[in-house]
Amino acid sequence: MIFARPLIVVLAICLQLAAGSAAAALPPDADLPAGEWQAIKTVITDQLAALKSEDGARAFTFATEGLRTQFGTPENFLRMVHSGYQALLDARYTEFLDGAVIDGAPVQPLRLVMPDNTVLVALYQMAKESDGRWHIAGCAIAPSTVKAAQHSARRRIADAPASIRRYVAAQGGAGAPIPRAHAAASPTAA
Repeated sequence: MIFARPLIVVLAICLQLAAGSAAAALPPDADLPAGEWQAIKTVITDQLAALKSEDGARAFTFATEGLRTQFGTPENFLRMVHSGYQALLDARYTEFLDGAVIDGAPVQPLRLVMPDNTVLVALYQMAKESDGRWHIAGCAIAPSTVKAAQHSARRRIADAPASIRRYVAAQGGAGAPIPRAHAAASPTAA
């Protein structure tokens, strides 16, 4: 995937904002093993689940010590998410993209497809802190150069595998969510 210039600028800002993290940076040319990237994705997924359930206290635990100090309370953190990162909660579909270590900082992109088919990318900067766990050191949301599929829901369902058509019918029609296990095979995946 080729990132547009505005996305690079946002990424640079994200990295500068999180530079004050207490965690040690990786060497600039470092890469992480697959298990570390999976651990990072789990942290992001778990924080998103906590945010979507309005569990600010749990969501707050996934932030770095520096961010927890900056926001002070889970309530302040949750207010910040709702005022500046609502797209994370409103996305109808999410997909992790390949992460990269940039200037010693692991960055994990997450594609967000919004209800109106606008596509955004959330860039999570991660830090491994003294507890040995990955924490979220910052996040920037930027427009994507990718466009979501614009097919009608009926056409998408008609083209889907039989197992998905049966699931959708059982859930009440074309407005039902597609199971995560089938999302990558679906013609609607962006």
